[in-house]
Amino acid sequence: MEANLFTETEEQKKKIKEVKEAKEKVQFYTNEIKRIKYALENEVTQVAIQQLTRDKESAEVYAEKWTLRAEMLSSRRVSSKTLLNEKHGNYWIKIIEDVTWDAEEYRQFYKHSGHEFLPKLIDYEILESYMELKMEYIEGDSPRLVHHGAILRYLSYKIIPTLYEWSRLRKIEAKHSFDLIKRDKIYMHDDLKFNNFLITKNDKLYLMDINAFFWHNFDDDRPRIEHRTDKQIASGWHSHPDYLFLSNPPTGYCLK
Repeated sequence: MEANLFTETEEQKKKIKEVKEAKEKVQFYTNEIKRIKYALENEVTQVAIQQLTRDKESAEVYAEKWTLRAEMLSSRRVSSKTLLNEKHGNYWIKIIEDVTWDAEEYRQFYKHSGHEFLPKLIDYEILESYMELKMEYIEGDSPRLVHHGAILRYLSYKIIPTLYEWSRLRKIEAKHSFDLIKRDKIYMHDDLKFNNFLITKNDKLYLMDINAFFWHNFDDDRPRIEHRTDKQIASGWHSHPDYLFLSNPPTGYCLK
C-alpha cells in the first residue's frame, strides 16, 4: 500500500495534538492530587493541612475540566476514510484514517451485550496516522429488500435498546470518575444503513461497520437529512439499500 495513503490531514493532526495535550494535563493534575493526598496523610500542622486541602480541591477542578476537554476532543468527528476493508486469511482487516476511535469501549460493549449482533474485535494497532482493526470473519450476504422490514424491527427491539442500556450503565459508572462525557452522551452507531448489515446462512443478523460507534449527545452535528423530489420518491428511492429510516418518515425526507 502506498505510503501517501496514510498522510494525516491538517484537521486530524490538530485533533491528535489537542487530545494529547489535554490528556497530558489530566495526567499532571491526577498525579498532583495523589501527591497532595499523600502529603495530607503525613501532615500534622493545621495550617499546612488547610493549604493542602485547598490545593487538592483546585487540582480536582482542573483535572475535571481537562478530562472533559479531552473527552470532547476525542469524540469530535473528523472526516475519515477507509483505506482497506477486506478478508485476510481467517480474519477481516479494516484500516481507517481515524486514530481516535475508541476500540476499548467497543470491546467492553461487545463483551457486555454487543456480541449478539456485532463481530468480535480480535486486535487493533494504532500508528501515527491510521488504525488497523483485526476482526473475526463472518461469512454472509448483504440484505435484500425482503429483509429490510426484519432489520428495522431488530434495530427497534434489540440494537437500539441495547445501546441505551449500555449508555445507562456507563453513566452510572461515570458518576464515580472523571469520565464526564459518558454522563451526558449516548453510545450509538453513526452509519445505520442496510448495506452495513450482514445476514448469515442461518439468518443471523450482524452490524458490520464497527468503527461507526461513538458517544453522541444530539447537541453535536445532526444526522444529515436529504430532501427527495416527488419524482425521486415515485421512482422508489426509499427502497434503496443506502437509506435507512423509521417506519413513518416525514414525506419527502430520509436519514442517510
